[in-house]
Amino acid sequence: MTTDPWVGTWRPQKPLRPIGAQYTGPGPKYGLPSATGIIKHDPTKNKAPAYSFGIQHVRYNTDSSPGPKYFVSSKMTRMGKDAFPAFTMCFRSKEPKKAKTPGPATYFPEKAIKCSYNTPPAYTMGSKTEHFEMDSVPGSQALHLTAMKMDLNAVIETVEAGYQDAAMMALQAFNKERLGKLVIRFLERDLQPSCQLACLETIRILSRDKNCLEPFATPQAIQTLGRHAGIKHSEGVTSEIPDLEVIVEALKCLCNIVFNSPSAQEVGAELRLIVGLTERLKLYNDRHWSHEVRFFDLRLTFLFTALRVDVRGQLAHELRGISLLSDALESTLGLRWLDTFEVARADKGDDGLPLPRQETERTMEILKILFNITFDTSRRDVDEEEAALYRHLCAILRFCLMSKADGEERTEEFHSHTVNLLGNLPLMCLDVLLTPKVQQGSIEYMGVNMDAVSMLLDFMDRRLNREHKLKETLTPSLNLLTESARVHRETRKFLRMKILPPLRDVKNRPEVGNSLRNKLVRLMTHIDTDVKHCAAELLFVLCKESVPCSVIRNEAIDSRTCQIKFSRLKELLCWVAAGLLAARGLMCGGRGKGRYSEDEDTDTEEYREAKPNINPITGRVEEKLPNPMEGMTEEQKENEAMKLVNMFDKMSRDQVIQPMAVGPDGKLANLESAVQRLSEQRSSSGSDSDDD
Repeated sequence: MTTDPWVGTWRPQKPLRPIGAQYTGPGPKYGLPSATGIIKHDPTKNKAPAYSFGIQHVRYNTDSSPGPKYFVSSKMTRMGKDAFPAFTMCFRSKEPKKAKTPGPATYFPEKAIKCSYNTPPAYTMGSKTEHFEMDSVPGSQALHLTAMKMDLNAVIETVEAGYQDAAMMALQAFNKERLGKLVIRFLERDLQPSCQLACLETIRILSRDKNCLEPFATPQAIQTLGRHAGIKHSEGVTSEIPDLEVIVEALKCLCNIVFNSPSAQEVGAELRLIVGLTERLKLYNDRHWSHEVRFFDLRLTFLFTALRVDVRGQLAHELRGISLLSDALESTLGLRWLDTFEVARADKGDDGLPLPRQETERTMEILKILFNITFDTSRRDVDEEEAALYRHLCAILRFCLMSKADGEERTEEFHSHTVNLLGNLPLMCLDVLLTPKVQQGSIEYMGVNMDAVSMLLDFMDRRLNREHKLKETLTPSLNLLTESARVHRETRKFLRMKILPPLRDVKNRPEVGNSLRNKLVRLMTHIDTDVKHCAAELLFVLCKESVPCSVIRNEAIDSRTCQIKFSRLKELLCWVAAGLLAARGLMCGGRGKGRYSEDEDTDTEEYREAKPNINPITGRVEEKLPNPMEGMTEEQKENEAMKLVNMFDKMSRDQVIQPMAVGPDGKLANLESAVQRLSEQRSSSGSDSDDD
């Protein structure tokens, strides 16, 4: 029995619908507004943007274009109707009335200077100011265009005609005959620097066309430009022009005109502009002159020396150009002398750094000028004073060879000009390349500093890898190394060690490989004769130019017995070697004019073992071929020999080959002339004996 109180039989039930008494707010009869949609939205709630679906649009009209039943004519294309020209039967159209607009000759543009043209500064009629008493600014009527009126009208009429060739010729004639003369004539006045600069810029642009150079190639024009460039030669002191921009622009004009006009070159030589350039070159260290002035001074000097032989000799001898340019080269590079023939950068902190761009440009111009004026130096004897001057220059060139410019291409060009100039110097002065003392990091050979020679060798190797324009790019370095090896024993031995090391590989052909020896062998079969001979000459000098008479008597260059050691070189092909000896007059044996020591044996053990099996034609060990005469009878051998003789006879009659003999001078001569000369000598000797 429970202890809960008695409550009767009633128990709570779940209501069937909401009872208002159970809610604290108003009853369910008050409905809350909806928070969705846009119609009757609860204003106390945020409402996001919404778009209505709108009403259905009215249906567009259906396409009412004609169907395929309409036929389109085959003459109708997308470009229009394709048919022959046809005319309608309509009445004739009326002629258009003549235009009443003014023609091209009605207006006078030269009278409307202020409205149509840029006018120079002008002044009113007021009182004169105190600060511009010497002002020479031209007025509004200074330039008279009336003189060009008739010619200008003719040009306009030609251009309006529409013919291109006639218009081009008319414009060129007008520019050449009028504009150039007017600008030169106007430039002779006393003008402000800004006006001078504008005139010179016009001349520079016109001088680029070779057909417009006639007004600028006259003595008057060259003299005017030389005056503005500050290089006009006169007996007195040359007047200085303070504005450097005018000088640079005038020099640019002269460079264009001299380069493109032979008559301007002759006029410049007669006016002795080279003397004015030389006088300013003496002031090369003056900081007043900018880089552009000095650069274009050197460029104009280079053009005169390259195009005029008389100017070249005048600068070299009369004006002492070699000494002057050597000093300018030393000043440009900023050098200090460590010893008699050893130089370095003036600032020790700059050692190892590339040369600045502007200094490199001026240095290359100086090197090109020196190359022009020393072109024939190596072909003549020099006295002691000249030799000392060239040794001084050679020391500076050694520094150029060991220096670098900004960028690989610029360095290659810089070294190229240096090598070209070194090839012009006397051979006796090239020992300066070996003069510097051996220092840490230097290449030493036989107690001599070989840095310069090694640099030349690397330069030649880079040019060999290019295989493009070898005659222009490679032959200077080949000739320089050849002549240096001929007169300096240490250089020859070092080059032989680098180019012709002791032979160990006797199985590959000499032209196969990437070593210097292989590359030079490939040059010996080059299509260019000069390149081929230069390569053969270098190898010949490295072998001391020695040819024993015992070898020549066999009428063949035997690479296995020749003291030149063609077998050791391996790459010297027999026919190339024979041609080289014949050209040098060494077919009778002997040796060249170089300074050489006694022969030394440098054959390796590998070469001695393979020496009997080396093919003298291919320069390598080859398998022995079977004897083609083996198994033949004596009669068959004799028939084969007669066939060979008949073939030689046929080629000789057809002048394919020609029998030759070695003359007294060591060169090959025609066999018939040699026999005739020998018979004459015998007959003369016989007549002398009969007289006795």
